Amino acid sequence: MNKITTYFSLLLSFSILLNLSGYTQAISDRLVFYYPFHGSSIDESANGYHAVAMGPELVSDRKGIPDEAYHFDGIDDYILIPDLDAIECDFPVSFAFWTKLDTLNIKLNQFIGTDQRFNDYNGFRISTSSDNLGSIVVNYGNGYGAASSFNRVSKISDTTLTTGKWYHVASVLQSPYSVKIFINGVNAGGYIAGEGDPFVAYSEDGQPKIGIFPGNLSSPETNYLLGALDDVAMWHRALSDQEILNLYQDDLLGNDVFLSKETPQFQVFPNPAKNNLNLSIPSENDNGLFCVEIIAVNGSVIKSRPRVSPGIITFSVSDIKTGLYMIRVSGNEKVYFTKRFIKQ
Repeated sequence: MNKITTYFSLLLSFSILLNLSGYTQAISDRLVFYYPFHGSSIDESANGYHAVAMGPELVSDRKGIPDEAYHFDGIDDYILIPDLDAIECDFPVSFAFWTKLDTLNIKLNQFIGTDQRFNDYNGFRISTSSDNLGSIVVNYGNGYGAASSFNRVSKISDTTLTTGKWYHVASVLQSPYSVKIFINGVNAGGYIAGEGDPFVAYSEDGQPKIGIFPGNLSSPETNYLLGALDDVAMWHRALSDQEILNLYQDDLLGNDVFLSKETPQFQVFPNPAKNNLNLSIPSENDNGLFCVEIIAVNGSVIKSRPRVSPGIITFSVSDIKTGLYMIRVSGNEKVYFTKRFIKQ
């Protein structure tokens, strides 16, 4: 890459930064967790609710970047989310993720459940519909101790998914009977089903999980996910229609921009960051020393480390103002990597 190409790549990055800065800062407001699956199940919100991947395999994401999404085998793969009070949210709440399904079957289309317990409906859950036609179903349970339609309320989308294609799915639960589902940034319509009461309950021993949902007395087998997931996020607030569209059009916290295809992937965490920001430079990288910079949206360099070796580099960001910034890694007259991050 020559200097002119590098210059225009940076100019493009800043153009994207400036265009998205208005919503990106707001999108982190009341963000509970964000799992972008950048080679792991680390939570890149500021909360540090790191999940544990129990079997799913890292695969290429919707952009073709390797090891940036998880594929679930539909047999025993799932991701375990920490069982914390912060995840046991009441209304309003919002969810978003990308998915590519291998089959349309409710027993193999389980996306997320925030309180999973055998033969009981608690917390919030997202799956496809029981008719196996690919509608998205978002429901919440009353915790009455039986997996019955009398104990939960569901919203079922009119728009459906197909197999082998990436879709962005989002849901906004403003209140018990005000629930919206979005597919690829567009309101998917739908209707309310179930005879449950208008509140969400949580059990003492239920567990939030991704890619799995327990069975019940009439159908005791555990349901899983056969397909891929990426960019799984939850908010304790109602996202606006415009925020949903923005999420569909761009990653939650900005794309990783690799300006040299030969460079192994870097990671930036947590994102948003409050006190410290960590940059992981892969040890297998043989490009020598790097210059790492934190840059404001006006192009000014806020912090700089001119000679950095592979490993984990920590910047203190407690002394910079709240807002949107970019971290840039360069060396040998090339820019290898840029990423937006939010300072809370």
